Amino acid sequence: MKNYLPLLQSTSLFTGIPTDQLQVLLAQLGAVVRSYGKGEALVLAGEPNRRVGVVLTGMLEEYLVDENGNQIIINHLRSGD
Repeated sequence: MKNYLPLLQSTSLFTGIPTDQLQVLLAQLGAVVRSYGKGEALVLAGEPNRRVGVVLTGMLEEYLVDENGNQIIINHLRSGD
């Protein structure tokens, strides 16, 4: 997690938090680094979710599926989002 501290501190979620305090906060929150494969769903609409995430590397697409099964892209998230 230490490798990602500068990136995390550049996000609006953690901006202004000194490194030592951020390390303590992340430990208290049980922060983990997770990897996902291409096309893998992180959150599904209507399903409960108790996590907050920051894209450390790579990109995510946020989309809805219409009644015909077409994907409607809402947002692209990149590193630091």
